[in-house]
Amino acid sequence: MGFAKVNGSDIQHARIELSRFGAWTADLIVDAATAAGISAGQKATITYGQSLSFSGTVFRSDAFANQAALRMVGGTNKLGTLCKPRFYRGAAIKIPIGDILGDAGETISATSDAAALSVVLPFWTMIQQPVGLGLTMLSRAGPSGCVWRVLADGSVFFGVDGFIPCPDFDYELLDYSTEQGYQILAAEAPRIDPGQSFAGHNVSLVEHILDPDKSRVKIWFEQ
Repeated sequence: MGFAKVNGSDIQHARIELSRFGAWTADLIVDAATAAGISAGQKATITYGQSLSFSGTVFRSDAFANQAALRMVGGTNKLGTLCKPRFYRGAAIKIPIGDILGDAGETISATSDAAALSVVLPFWTMIQQPVGLGLTMLSRAGPSGCVWRVLADGSVFFGVDGFIPCPDFDYELLDYSTEQGYQILAAEAPRIDPGQSFAGHNVSLVEHILDPDKSRVKIWFEQ
């Protein structure tokens, strides 16, 4: 079983959290020598096994002794950029979304919900505000249940989740809580994402916990 790497260098420990809403984050422990070549603001890609890949940007790098802790954010980490103020009349939601994502250097995912992007806004004023907040306001103007999030490939999904079943994979159930709504699985590089369904439950949050000798995934379900 191949272990996780960041920009081709080995990771000693990784915790990657993907939510239905917002940008994913990753906390990595790497060798200090590896961290020397990966600095804050730099683009980075986490790979694991043959199927998992996460493209983001290093937000913070803290070194201690022979180890370094890296914090990554999905995409370009520019969702805090202030967007330009604009006014729209009779525009489809995809127009202001494209404009503010362009302000941040982010891109819309081709898997976004076409129906949600086609909703027409009779009037819309985009004030100067963080791009992430602008996306949240636009999601509230969209269809019921509309969300936005940064996907593993760094692009931004906008739309209503279909909760289709995730691809089949082999796993061992390690722990579960019906009260808190989660399951912990031992699995090798499972491809499961928020907005899908697993074992008949809608997935809200996915947390990959990776170590050299094992990998686990904690799946939180919609309550």
